[in-house]
Amino acid sequence: MKNKIIGLSIFLAIYLTGCFIPEKFDAKLTVNEDGSYVFIYDGTVVNAFALEDIANNGKLSEEDEKEMKEFDDEVEKDDEIKSVKYIGNARYKMKLEINKKKGEGLQVYEFFNVNFKEEVMNIFSTKLNDRDRKDIESVGATIVGKLKVDIPNKYEIVEHNADKKPKLGIGSYIWNIKDYGDNVIMKIKPKK
Repeated sequence: MKNKIIGLSIFLAIYLTGCFIPEKFDAKLTVNEDGSYVFIYDGTVVNAFALEDIANNGKLSEEDEKEMKEFDDEVEKDDEIKSVKYIGNARYKMKLEINKKKGEGLQVYEFFNVNFKEEVMNIFSTKLNDRDRKDIESVGATIVGKLKVDIPNKYEIVEHNADKKPKLGIGSYIWNIKDYGDNVIMKIKPKK
């Protein structure tokens, strides 16, 4: 029982402190008319500490590998963690669904972020500097993903750098993320 509590504590510490790094994913942020929003992440994440261990030692110890496998059994799913499964090599298949009220911020894996400044909603990714990006990539982490953002017509776009935007107001703003240095920027506010 003590090991399960320690395992859960470690998992939550990793989840809450951002020691998971997103890798291959589809993510979607949907802003609702009332300003609330939903963020969905479906993909793989890598445990940064374990990946560093693999890079330094060639592989995880049998004990570490066993603990990594036990996490998905130990983690009680909650309103945000819909599923988690260890797939090996310090990686998890994970699905999150996070519902936020108007004005509530968000930070997922210290990569996906939402904050508010007055009435402007800022949607952005944390852009890593070259040194941090190289450090992450040097231990075997790569990122390939897609972020879609859906905005109701009641909002105006202040700024964005999406790779693709809706045509005639239909569709999503889409970012194809291929590097930890890629940066998502979107600012929206209610139309007057």
